[in-house]
Amino acid sequence: PAAVADVARLLAAASAAPVRRDGVFDWLSGPDAQVEVTSIDGTVLPGQLVPILDVPSLAVATGAANVRVAFAIGESAGRRHGGPASAEVRIDLEGVDRTGAPLRTNHYLLHPEGQRPLTALGVALGVERLLGLRGTPVQPGLHTPEALIDPRYAAERLTEIGATFTDAHGGPASPLGCSSGRSPRLDI
Repeated sequence: PAAVADVARLLAAASAAPVRRDGVFDWLSGPDAQVEVTSIDGTVLPGQLVPILDVPSLAVATGAANVRVAFAIGESAGRRHGGPASAEVRIDLEGVDRTGAPLRTNHYLLHPEGQRPLTALGVALGVERLLGLRGTPVQPGLHTPEALIDPRYAAERLTEIGATFTDAHGGPASPLGCSSGRSPRLDI
């Protein structure tokens, strides 16, 4: 219930969501911001593009020409299959890899205990880095997580706390093998 209330406040505070389409940043609202989000078990949930800074951050970090972040609230696959409420993050990449070969992957980051452990780890990794406990000292200023936290290290820590990375068909996937390449499409 608290997470649902937080999302409602977020969506009420901003009437449009940033997206990047074909290399151009834009804002979508109303019906244009309504999307469908497919869960790992194939269930399609109504979702909405959300107004968060991850869109420009991901676009700059990956060079992706297309980036959007959508959020859906509903019964999780874990709950539908008799377990506790789980967290799912779907990551779709489409474009070319670093060698110029076509790339199309669909993966999920899953945690059986929901969003709380993922958020807690994100905060811990950020604080660890800002305090200089990992890596070189951070200069004063505003920093985004991807500018400070090594993705490989974050992926390792995620698996340590019980998160899994799977392909869209349920098989294991390496989060480190998802190279963005030169101009991927990145839909989250």
